[in-house]
Amino acid sequence: MPECINKEELRSKLMEIVENMCTDFVISAINKCIDNLPVADVAPVKHGMWIEVEGDKLVGIDSNGKDMYRYYRYNICAKCGRRSAIKSNFCPNCGAKMDLEEEKNKRD
Repeated sequence: MPECINKEELRSKLMEIVENMCTDFVISAINKCIDNLPVADVAPVKHGMWIEVEGDKLVGIDSNGKDMYRYYRYNICAKCGRRSAIKSNFCPNCGAKMDLEEEKNKRD
């Protein structure tokens, strides 16, 4: 997988090393090579975790007058608060990578 680098930092580090050893032609060639490198369209990675929520929810009353409950379980993205039934490696809403420690909450 290719890595992303900062062109200006690379240029600065190389110039520290070669400035006194190379001719202006070589330094110009190095700068041209750096300038011609392809630019990657990258964004910082957001890290998050799923907060697991489970419990029983009152959904109605049956014909005998008793309360009817439904068991539920879903996950909440700690970054954006979006609910998801599927616990994936990334939040489908905000794109956060779910690699932080998981928490379990029980709500009744």
